[in-house]
Amino acid sequence: MAMITGWSVVGTVFACFVLLTFGLNSAQAKDACGAQLAEVIANAYPHAGKVSDTQLTVDGMTLFLPGQHVHGETERYTAICRIWPAHPERLLVAVPLIADISASVVAGHLEILVMHTSTLQVEQRLLLRNAIEDDAFKITSIGFDTARYRVKPTLLAFGLRVAKAGSSQVNPFSETALSLFVIEGDLVRRISDTVVVEKKQGEWNGTCDGSFETTTRFLAMGDNASQGLADIRITEAVSVTQYTASGRAECSEQTQDKPTRSFNLTYDGTRYVVPDELRPL
Repeated sequence: MAMITGWSVVGTVFACFVLLTFGLNSAQAKDACGAQLAEVIANAYPHAGKVSDTQLTVDGMTLFLPGQHVHGETERYTAICRIWPAHPERLLVAVPLIADISASVVAGHLEILVMHTSTLQVEQRLLLRNAIEDDAFKITSIGFDTARYRVKPTLLAFGLRVAKAGSSQVNPFSETALSLFVIEGDLVRRISDTVVVEKKQGEWNGTCDGSFETTTRFLAMGDNASQGLADIRITEAVSVTQYTASGRAECSEQTQDKPTRSFNLTYDGTRYVVPDELRPL
């Protein structure tokens, strides 16, 4: 058990909840393809209307590019891109298409593009309808996951991670959810339900007393296969940290790890089905 002087430590823990998710967006913008995003978007949406250097309109929806925004909040919905390390000839692009944006609600679609790295021509695209939905929990970042998800010897999947967070200081909450996609001929196809790979939640009194829980899930390809695609093994690690006021402006901290759990996802011929307890809120 560690003894910590002052109440600031728990506030720091809460700040980390926020920074771990809110800090991801800028990192994505600095990917090697970031400087090409304007050209990427121009090729993918040739009929887009220009509102400003960082804002376009597409079929009545709004599209944001990285850069200086009049309203800082819109930076969380900028288009992102990443060169796929396993297939460097392919450029992965995610484009939020915002249909409605206000102080309380943001709604829209998310389009996944696969482009040729050299020519910046679209080779595959998939529109995820109503994938952007912010209310009590807001999207803090969108990013590609290019770990080697080899679902079969000749097929590699890529992932998309969407992080969300709540705004409560006494009940902090954030989660990052992952979906997997594959390229098949002229199509890019989603092959998994969404699984939460990281979750942070807590409750405290604003000074010291409280509890914070962190859940991390690791994905690995299994040895067995179902309907032609490898099973996915998920290993779950959970830690709980308790903070207790102990006098003289001291706050004691104690962390305990829960028993590790495992899950097995199988492909049903259409997608990997995720148990309800692993899905996002």
